[in-house]
Amino acid sequence: MFRKKHYEKPNSETVAFLATQYKKLSFNIAELSMITGLGKQHIYNQISRKEFAIPTYREGGRRFADIRDVASYLDSRRKIAS
Repeated sequence: MFRKKHYEKPNSETVAFLATQYKKLSFNIAELSMITGLGKQHIYNQISRKEFAIPTYREGGRRFADIRDVASYLDSRRKIAS
C-alpha cells in the first residue's frame, strides 16, 4: 500500500528523462498508469481513499500529476528497490 509522502527533490535526470520521453510537464491518469505500471482504476481508487503516493490535481474535470512529483515517486521506488 502506498502512503502519501513528501518526497525529496527529484533527481534532475529523472525529470529530464520524463520530459524527453513524454514531451509534457504533467500526466493524466492513463499516462500515470503506463509510467507506474498500476491500473487506472487502482489509481482512481487510491486517490479517492487519499492513499495515492503521487499528489494529483484537477484541471477542467480531469486529474493530473506534476512531472516533478512523478519523478520523486520513481526515485523513491528506485531507492526502495536497491
